[in-house]
Amino acid sequence: MRLLFNEVKAKIIVIVLLSLFSIPIFAQQQQGDSIKQTIDTTRIIDLSDKLSLWLYGINKVYNFSLLSKNTGRHIDFRPNSATKLGLGFNYKWLGLGIAFNMPWAKNDDDIYGHTQRIDLQINVFARSFGLDVSAQYYKGYYIANPNDFMDWNKKQYPLLKDLITLSTEISGYYFTNHKKFSYRAAFVRNEIQKKSAGSFIIGSYLRSDISNSPGGFIPPDLPVEYRDTFNITDFSSVNIGVAMGYTYTFVFFKNFFINLSLVPGIGYKMSALNDNAGKLYTNNGASIRWVGRIALGYEHKNFFLGATSVSTSNSIGYEHILASSTNSKFRFFVGKRFNCKKK
Repeated sequence: MRLLFNEVKAKIIVIVLLSLFSIPIFAQQQQGDSIKQTIDTTRIIDLSDKLSLWLYGINKVYNFSLLSKNTGRHIDFRPNSATKLGLGFNYKWLGLGIAFNMPWAKNDDDIYGHTQRIDLQINVFARSFGLDVSAQYYKGYYIANPNDFMDWNKKQYPLLKDLITLSTEISGYYFTNHKKFSYRAAFVRNEIQKKSAGSFIIGSYLRSDISNSPGGFIPPDLPVEYRDTFNITDFSSVNIGVAMGYTYTFVFFKNFFINLSLVPGIGYKMSALNDNAGKLYTNNGASIRWVGRIALGYEHKNFFLGATSVSTSNSIGYEHILASSTNSKFRFFVGKRFNCKKK
């Protein structure tokens, strides 16, 4: 276990260094976009010279499930998620947001248990390129479907307080139709898409998933026979691959928009699983990943509001277990733009 998390720390350090190195590269590219590239101004309005301030709510989770290939049963694991309230700004190539737990939020630890979390994410959107870097650490999960195994009448869900997950990823992508289509208009809000347009997306990714529960993945509350069905203590995988998909923004009634993006990826995975008896299972081979994004809202030169949703799905197959995970983020926001002219 100690060796496992030393490797994890090393991966996080590498990802952070890569992201810090990549940000100035993308920033320089983004600043040079207006000089080196021309855009179709009948379709895109650039508002990056305005200061955008926004208020937002955000909810991010890492869910996963285990499916027994022998019995067909599955068990769903969820963290105790909470919506946070935050403030943010965008100006030129720089954007930053910080969110806090809402003080009036209901404390439901007596139902879903307590989840410790570290959730870091960096998104860089240049006009023709994008970069996503993330690291999500969670400790403390509950079983979301206990009624599939027994008649569950308790208020509190079955808890796994020591269950730890860590998901890290870095991905980059290129927009082929960046002169007529703006991803920043949908997800950064420092541009406006005036007319409907879309673009193919081409990219690559490196992803790591680790889950560990020292006492196993079946809590004592569930029937003991299911410990034989899901008799594992930890599993992990590293995926590297390429992705290609499509994104399109529908503009209607002049000031309203909906963006839909779907980017499947195929790559190579290296995965390992340990059972309760200490037996190691490995599975190296092809892997498939899905990334879906949705953005919608109302747009004006000085005012905007809307919501975005991003979901990444990944599956790991072993001899008798299929592990599926989903990283998801939902955000709603309202903001205003201000002129920042040089004196």
